[in-house]
Amino acid sequence: MSRLGTLVTCALSLCLGASAFGQRTTLTATPDDLVEGSLPRITLQAQYLGTPIDHLWSQIGGPRVELIALGPSQAIADLRGLEVAVDVDLTFQLSLTYPTGVDTAVVSAHLRPVDISPALGENAQIGGATTAVATFPYQGDDWVIFNVGGRLNVTPVGVVQDRVAELQLSGFVRDILVVEYRESRYALVAIGGEGIAVVGLEDPTRPRLVDTVTVDYLIRGLTYTEGGGAILVDQEKSGSSGTITALETDGRFLWIADADFGLHRTRLAALLDPGGPSLERNGTLEIDHEAYVLQYAGELPWGAPLALRLVNGRLFVARQFLGLGIYDPWSLQRVGEYNLYTDVAMTEDWFLDMDVRREVQPGFLDPDTGMPDHRQASYEIENTQGGGSTSIATPWADFERYGKYYYNAQDLDVAEYADRTIAYVAYGLGGLVAVDVTGFETATAANPLSATFLAYVPGVPAHGPDEFIGSHNDNIFPHFGAGMLKEAGVIDVEVRDGLAFYTDHFAGLVILRGARVPDRRWVGANAPYDNDDGVPGDHVPDYEFVTSFDMSPWDPTDHESLPAWMYEHPSLLVTGEVGGHGNSMALLPRVDPKSAGDVDVALCLGAGGLDFVDVLDLAAPAMNDRFSIPVYFPTTDEIGAAPDGTRTQTIA
Repeated sequence: MSRLGTLVTCALSLCLGASAFGQRTTLTATPDDLVEGSLPRITLQAQYLGTPIDHLWSQIGGPRVELIALGPSQAIADLRGLEVAVDVDLTFQLSLTYPTGVDTAVVSAHLRPVDISPALGENAQIGGATTAVATFPYQGDDWVIFNVGGRLNVTPVGVVQDRVAELQLSGFVRDILVVEYRESRYALVAIGGEGIAVVGLEDPTRPRLVDTVTVDYLIRGLTYTEGGGAILVDQEKSGSSGTITALETDGRFLWIADADFGLHRTRLAALLDPGGPSLERNGTLEIDHEAYVLQYAGELPWGAPLALRLVNGRLFVARQFLGLGIYDPWSLQRVGEYNLYTDVAMTEDWFLDMDVRREVQPGFLDPDTGMPDHRQASYEIENTQGGGSTSIATPWADFERYGKYYYNAQDLDVAEYADRTIAYVAYGLGGLVAVDVTGFETATAANPLSATFLAYVPGVPAHGPDEFIGSHNDNIFPHFGAGMLKEAGVIDVEVRDGLAFYTDHFAGLVILRGARVPDRRWVGANAPYDNDDGVPGDHVPDYEFVTSFDMSPWDPTDHESLPAWMYEHPSLLVTGEVGGHGNSMALLPRVDPKSAGDVDVALCLGAGGLDFVDVLDLAAPAMNDRFSIPVYFPTTDEIGAAPDGTRTQTIA
């Protein structure tokens, strides 16, 4: 049936509750397809049998317009002033009343938006979050490249702000990888659903967009539970533009993290050869090999790869809510893992000493991940909705609603020491987690490595509701204050010379001692601590499960104070929010945390731009004397004004 100008008869009216008159009334709309602003009105014309004793014209769909009735045969829809952003159907109804009943007919007219010319130009933006940064050398100096939303910024590093070159991209920047290829330097930029942007950096004062290419994906045979509890089998997910979140290279090959699918690998030449990207028939980037790594239990998948690191012939992957994965980079088979949620030896986490194997119904575990599967999701939904049982264990729902933000692996680093190798995982509100991955080089899919927990430091609690919102008994789906949890916690980590540098949403930049032996050094001097407020199980956002660190406020008079442990051993520095929430970071090639005058860290500030951080003296008595911010890049060039018109501060 055409959507435009269809003569809608009583056969359709019956579906809308009209009486059974047969095909007595028909409607037409003239015009039935138009562009906004092209005509001031639509004329509605009715043809009917007999003599109605009353009539009613009404609009039953689409953005509201003035409807002028001219009798039972005709009405006018006044379109003046109507603006639409997308295609819409304006749907109208005529009801005719006869002595024996009511006859109803319906008609639709299609309205298309006029093309809008961006007031600020193509791909223009004002401000935006800063989430990715990378460093590279140029003519003997260090340079950084960072984003503000979808805009790239390139500038030399120094304690005095220098010129900034800009390049607007078509998507929000998730990761930046600087590579050398055939004596040229490029920035490969993960821009989410827009794919990968290739940016030439031969002259960083004039970055140039070389190309943009997307990556497709296809997964068949999925099984998961939909929101009503029904299990859907043999499902398919596909797309021509997967959400690209991270990139890694060994100089010859490129590994691609796709949040909608998993891992892809291609030749670097396929992206950077002079002839342009090598493409599949559908116009997406040619891929040599790929592996699906997500898990569906409910409708939303877990395990999106968010960060990649190649270390000694293995690919380390931060797998979002599924923790750490270690992969053979050629077969893309998983050869090692660590999942804080399923680690029964670690009890200082959100689920305390819960063993998920005992909480789920017998056998309702995913054999690949050890997580609750679609059968458990279905069981929980069907037995709690609509007045069902309120006493059953709901490990899937508890994890899906808010627990997963305490197990959100977003980044990682790996350090090899004489006696062992340690992976450090930025685990969101789960904190910074150190695990022993010794022997990862020889691990195989048949004989995988299970990393061993060593130590952790907690993330800063998210500020928000102090108790659950709503009732668990009423609905299995409410996210009790989850909005405050999504961006909080530890975001990025890099280990250098026995020091762990990491970023926390609320704490900014943090430096810890003892990274070589975290199992001995990462604990408060007076542990164990009692952080329990006396109300069991209400730890949203409380951290009553923490016993290794003092989580009481460092400044009791400040309701947003950082925890006391961050001003004690093993913490050497906590900057707090210096210009904005902490986000990704990049250490400069030469870091000297004992002297002033050099930039040590480029720190992204979420919605606040970028800071150059100079670590001055980690032994200074006052925390504020241990670092300085010689240069700050706000997200806009705008300057605020006081009521009297005088300049105040930059606007970010």
